[in-house]
Amino acid sequence: MLSYIWGLYTRPVNTWNRIAELDESSLKRCLPYVIILAMLPPLAFVYGVTQTGWQITRGGDLFLMTVDSALQIGVLYYVGLVAAVVLVGYMIHWMATTYGARAIFSKGVMIAAFSATPLFILGLVAAYPVIWIAMVAVTFAAAHTTYLLYLGIPRVLRIDEDRGFMYASAIVAAGLVAVVATMGATVILWDLFAMPDFQRVPL
Repeated sequence: MLSYIWGLYTRPVNTWNRIAELDESSLKRCLPYVIILAMLPPLAFVYGVTQTGWQITRGGDLFLMTVDSALQIGVLYYVGLVAAVVLVGYMIHWMATTYGARAIFSKGVMIAAFSATPLFILGLVAAYPVIWIAMVAVTFAAAHTTYLLYLGIPRVLRIDEDRGFMYASAIVAAGLVAVVATMGATVILWDLFAMPDFQRVPL
């Protein structure tokens, strides 16, 4: 798995070609990739909001979240990440016949998971929650994830580049809908039982 992570940053085309050669059983053995990497952003989040804290303005008070509240949100965060990968993977599988590709569900999930690698890795910036750093990291990670998706779909699903571009564009649109739905679900969950519990620490 580590070779795939490094390869997606240094030699993405060759790495996608290697992934394309994996059979169904090998793809299923890669499931820990999602399970482990998806833990990184929630763990960094819990550490950041309970130990480092948010400082809205320079010299202002420090805001820390209680451990119980952070853990609760961290678990929901993890479930949401895994669910998003599975949902996008299902969309890749579901749209395959439309674009002349032949995909199995596990292959769709792995394309989604490997494409999301930058989001998982750069989620570590949550350990030091500074707003401008988080915004830059999210922007870069989203751009890199989109780039990997456009590279990966035609290679793994064995379709031509033009059709792969249209296919990947449809998946990106579905992913944006999933992001909006996740934001809506977050607001609802906060209102029901997972409202963040902050404590102010004067500096």
